Amino acid sequence: MSSYSKNTVLLSILLVLAFLAMVASSFITVVQARNKPSRSDQVFVEEKSKAQGQVSGENVVIEVAGTVSWQEMLHYEANHSIEPEPPTMAPYMQPPESRELPATGGSDRKLPSAPPIPLDPPTTLSSFAGLGDNNTSIPPDTMGAVGPNHLMIMLNTQVRIQNKTGANLSTVTLDTFWTSGTGLSGNPFDPLIIYDSLSNRWMAIVDADSRQATSSVWFAISDTSDPTGNWTFYGIDADSGDTLWADFPDIGVNSTWIAITNNMFTNALDIFSGAAMWVIDKSTALAGGPLTVTTFTAGFDVAGGLGGFTLRPTRRCAQPALPGQRCPETPLRPRFTR
Repeated sequence: MSSYSKNTVLLSILLVLAFLAMVASSFITVVQARNKPSRSDQVFVEEKSKAQGQVSGENVVIEVAGTVSWQEMLHYEANHSIEPEPPTMAPYMQPPESRELPATGGSDRKLPSAPPIPLDPPTTLSSFAGLGDNNTSIPPDTMGAVGPNHLMIMLNTQVRIQNKTGANLSTVTLDTFWTSGTGLSGNPFDPLIIYDSLSNRWMAIVDADSRQATSSVWFAISDTSDPTGNWTFYGIDADSGDTLWADFPDIGVNSTWIAITNNMFTNALDIFSGAAMWVIDKSTALAGGPLTVTTFTAGFDVAGGLGGFTLRPTRRCAQPALPGQRCPETPLRPRFTR
C-alpha cells in the first residue's frame, strides 16, 4: 500500500474517532442536563427540604428525684396535719388570636375535605361518682384514667384511686402525691394522668411554680400496672434561661417515646412565647433510672413566622381502636372550666 493510501486510511480513522468522541460528549451533556433540575425545580426542592426538615433538640439527662409508694403517701398524710387549702386560682392562659398559616411551596390547589367520622358513644356498663371538686381550686382541672383494675383521678386539689366498681380505695392531696418524699418541691398545678397499655404503667405529669424562675415540669411513672405500688418521680427545668414558665401540659406515648408539651409564657407579662416539648426515651423511664430527654425549646415548631399553641401529642393503643373510636384505655380529657 502506498504512503498516500496509508495516510488516507489513518486520517479516516482519526475522523471517525473524533466524531465518536463528539457524540459521546454530546450524550453526556444531554444526560447531565436531563438529570440536573431546573432553577424552578431547585427552588421547589430547597423549599420542600425546609418544610420537611428535622428540628434538632438538646439532649439532657434527668436524674431520679425520688421513689415513693402510694402507701408511704398515705402514711405521710396520717402523720401530718393537712390543713384545708384556701381557695386558689390556677393559671388560666388565653390562647393567642387566630392566625392563618401561609402556604409553603407546592401547589395552591385545595384538597377536598374528608367527611367527619362519627364518634360512636361508648356503652355504659356502670356509673358511679369519681372524685368531686372540693371548691378550693378554680378551675379544678378534672383528669382521670382507667387501667386494668383501677380508676385514678387527679384534680388540682386531690388524687384518688378507685376500683372499677366505684369503691374509693384512698385519696391524698395533689401536694402530697408530688412532694411527700419525692425529692420535688414547689406548687404543682394542671395535673394529667394516663394509663399506658403498651407498657402497663401509669404516667402522670404536672406543672409547678407558675410565673417563677423555678417553673418546672414534673413526671411520675408507676413501677407496675398497680397504682397503689411504687412511683418514680422526675423534675425537668421548664426554661434554662429562667424567663419563661410552663402551662397546660399534655403527654403522648408510643412504644419508643414519651412526649410532653407545654405552652410557654414570660414570667413578667404572661406573653405567649411558643410551645415547648420534652421527648423522653421510653426505655429509660421504664428502667426507673435517669431519663434521657431531648428538649425542644419554646418556638421550636415555628414555620413562616408562626408557631403552634397547645400541641397535642398522640397516644398509641395496645389494641388499635376502630375508626371513629378512641383507645379503649385512653379517657376523654374533660376540662369543663377551660
